[in-house]
Amino acid sequence: MNDALDPASGFISLESKGEIVRYWDKDHGCPAAKLRPGDFYITQENEIITTVLGSCIAVCIRDDQRGVAGMNHFMLPLSADGQWGGVGDPL
Repeated sequence: MNDALDPASGFISLESKGEIVRYWDKDHGCPAAKLRPGDFYITQENEIITTVLGSCIAVCIRDDQRGVAGMNHFMLPLSADGQWGGVGDPL
């Protein structure tokens, strides 16, 4: 995928600099992109975006009118007091 501006839609096609794992999802019969921690992916293609979560957070968004969807996968930073993001229960 390139990082060029699509003048027709005003949409920029983006993916993180990490290596996105792409494969054919047999169950859904379409291409899929699997994100790892620190990755993000935005697409206008008809494909699945997937990840595996443990202590990470993934945010997904979809705009049906523009036909675009995306996901980012990130970890909360561990603070000096041992709490994720500086709030919540200590580990």
